[in-house]
Amino acid sequence: TTVDYTALRLAYASSPEYAPYVSPADDLRDTVSAALERSDYAAAINAADAALAIDFLDVRAHVMRAYASEHSGDDAGAQRHHAIAARLVASVTASGAGTESSPYVVIAVAEEYAVLGLTGYAPRDQGIGRCGERRCDVIHAHEQQLLGHALTKLADIDGLRILGPMTPEGRGAAISFEVDGVH
Repeated sequence: TTVDYTALRLAYASSPEYAPYVSPADDLRDTVSAALERSDYAAAINAADAALAIDFLDVRAHVMRAYASEHSGDDAGAQRHHAIAARLVASVTASGAGTESSPYVVIAVAEEYAVLGLTGYAPRDQGIGRCGERRCDVIHAHEQQLLGHALTKLADIDGLRILGPMTPEGRGAAISFEVDGVH
């Protein structure tokens, strides 16, 4: 069966259950995160399933469910939830270019931030702007991908040791390093 994720998202946005700013699944998503931090994959799966029963379109819940499934040895579950998350993100990114002249069409704040994070961007600041004739949310973001690329290239240099995390997550754009023989 082929699912039209754009139609599904827009139908949800027209439903009485639609909650663009706060989802009833938010607390459950926090429970999933806490369970993943403890490596309690069974609890993470249960909480993710409960969150998705409330809000099937929660991209982050699908991503976390895929991660927990993978670590539980459920490859089929991991693939399913990864594919759903990817199709939800693709539905958003196909709606525009992510610019003020061609914005993405998002249906919820959580979706907006999930798409930014999963496409390699980190929000810097946010405000209301104009997208053509309409008002819209304008988020200025910087690319975590550039930081990741820089970290990868620097790690390949003999005699150079990067200080801090080796991935863009949880670090600022500055990269501190030491070079052998240089004080």
